[in-house]
Amino acid sequence: MVLPATGGTPRPLAATPDARPELLGWSTTGDCLYVREASGTGAVLWTLPADGSPLRPFSKTSLMVAQATLSAKGNAVGLVLEDCDTPAEVWSSPTEHFAPQQRSSLNKDAAGLQLPKTELVHWTSPDGTRIEGLYTHPVHAPAGPPPLLVEVHGGPALATDRQYIAALNYYPLAIFAERGYAIFRPNVRGSDGYGTAFRLADRNDWGGRDFEDLESGIDALVDRGWADPHRLGIMGWSYGGYLTAWAIGHTDRFKAASVGAGITDLVSQAGSMDLPDFIPLYFGGEAYERFEMLFRPLAAQICRRHHDADPVPAWRRGRPGAVHPIHGTFHRLVPSGCADQPGRLSPQRPRRDRARARA
Repeated sequence: MVLPATGGTPRPLAATPDARPELLGWSTTGDCLYVREASGTGAVLWTLPADGSPLRPFSKTSLMVAQATLSAKGNAVGLVLEDCDTPAEVWSSPTEHFAPQQRSSLNKDAAGLQLPKTELVHWTSPDGTRIEGLYTHPVHAPAGPPPLLVEVHGGPALATDRQYIAALNYYPLAIFAERGYAIFRPNVRGSDGYGTAFRLADRNDWGGRDFEDLESGIDALVDRGWADPHRLGIMGWSYGGYLTAWAIGHTDRFKAASVGAGITDLVSQAGSMDLPDFIPLYFGGEAYERFEMLFRPLAAQICRRHHDADPVPAWRRGRPGAVHPIHGTFHRLVPSGCADQPGRLSPQRPRRDRARARA
């Protein structure tokens, strides 16, 4: 909406494709605004005319606009551009037309690195919804289908994007690929960059359609010969840790899992995190109002799949060390108690990395 500084009636601007724009600022003439917004596995800049007419694409580049800022006068925009095979660098462009010029060469030494190939993949979920994600091939092609590591992004209203594959991340993806692993990063329902309906499709349904999207994506890769069904691993942080924990509580197809700052009990999460509106936004009410839905601790499901009476967690029964919970003791978004939940159901506690992170 635009509201005159002197007062008056606000008027709407054109809707953006994802309905979640990041406002950069006004043009020099005041006739339009510049915004940055996620778009699939990338991010782009749009021009929003102040008169409400349709938006126009501004950043006409194949690279992802990882960051952007507008100059004080509105006549130039600073950008960080990157892609899976292109390290991030600073660029700038005048705002009257998009003509980016590279301003930094901080990652010039990366030019000689042998990087794995990453490509966009699509598949159809069981209910007919088209889903996409990124698949990274091993650096050295194996004789048969490669072992596959699945990384689930956090949020859940974030997305796997085309960040430089060798950049510092939660997991060293480029190293995994160099050591022979393929990597699959699905944008399951609830992800950003695909519109409002897709982003809200996991409300009251964590571990439902999002899990079906993940499972069907793996099946599609197996069918293509891009993944060995007998050598699968899964990993993720925050919500990605939740879906990782959910996965190992509902299927035995994964040989190893890494649960980073994972949510294993939504009631504990609701009462301990520093975002009081998070659970109500996703589950339609406070924890005490949605208790029956939220009180289905993942730890118990992991340990007692298919009504298994054995209280010892799965990773203590047949695959010691196959599940690795990682958590910061002072993590404010996901309480560290979530890393303890599985251990409370077992005489032996799983190993835990108590990094004293204050993030």
